Amino acid sequence: MVELSKDAQKLLSVLYKTYRARLKAGMTKRNSRDFQFNKIVEIRGVLGWSQDDLLETERELINAGFLRAYMMGACELEDPAIIYMENRSKNQIADAVNVALDIASKFVP
Repeated sequence: MVELSKDAQKLLSVLYKTYRARLKAGMTKRNSRDFQFNKIVEIRGVLGWSQDDLLETERELINAGFLRAYMMGACELEDPAIIYMENRSKNQIADAVNVALDIASKFVP
């Protein structure tokens, strides 16, 4: 499973929610995953991040295979990011169960 910083998780969450809202509004999947520079600037403002912090966080998502960067600050949400977000709640539940089982196994003689 991919490990992301809290900032990367936050940015990915905002991008994914925007993607889902665009789909619900009737946009195609292809267009819904495309984030032009002006939308990225808007997201940066909502998060309250500096340009450098946003670029650093985007770089983390790019390295994880979740974003594709384009010129002029645009980016595209990649399939692995969408799959990760769709399965995130399932993965969190599985992780919690595994932790509980690990703790319980320490008390069994």
